[in-house]
Amino acid sequence: EAERLFELVAIPQPARRVRQYPHEFSGGMRQRAMIAMALANKPDLLIADEPTTALDVTVQAQILDLLGELREELGIGMVLITHDLGVVAGIADEIAVMYGGSVVERGATEPVFYETAHPYTAGLIGAVPTLDGTGALRQIEGTPPSIFSRPPGCAFHPRCGRAGAPCPVDTPRLLDRGGTACACHFPLTETAEAARPARVLDGDPA
Repeated sequence: EAERLFELVAIPQPARRVRQYPHEFSGGMRQRAMIAMALANKPDLLIADEPTTALDVTVQAQILDLLGELREELGIGMVLITHDLGVVAGIADEIAVMYGGSVVERGATEPVFYETAHPYTAGLIGAVPTLDGTGALRQIEGTPPSIFSRPPGCAFHPRCGRAGAPCPVDTPRLLDRGGTACACHFPLTETAEAARPARVLDGDPA
């Protein structure tokens, strides 16, 4: 069964590899072995928590392709937990963006990226460098809240350039905003590109 699972996740020479130690595997092969272990009990749902961490770009692409193929071949659902928006864009059907332990925006992948409603989601998108190097690299000011001292109201309000009077007091509910569901008292009305609430690192005005 171990050999079959190794073959399923495209580890070469599975009969030989199942008798080797982890230090004899590359990082990508160890990741494939972990996926094989997760599939051993034939789950209906695969939860992948940062499945591409510490892998180079080429191996990362291979692992993501593998996860997509397994999802189709085995007919299983998959929850992908990651901070990498590039990974999300390439594999997810739906996205839930979390901040301070709560979902702040949720929807199908394309609307979340192109009809962004929450300032935090916009800040995440703005912090992703482009492949061609054009555009300013942005950052979200401040630091994430401690789980032991979560601010009242909207957890993101101390870092948000759009915060108003209700934000430090009232916790916003997750409401359908048309393109996505968003928990924000002042959701973005402009496009995500025009409304990212962050400072530009190259010195140009935001």
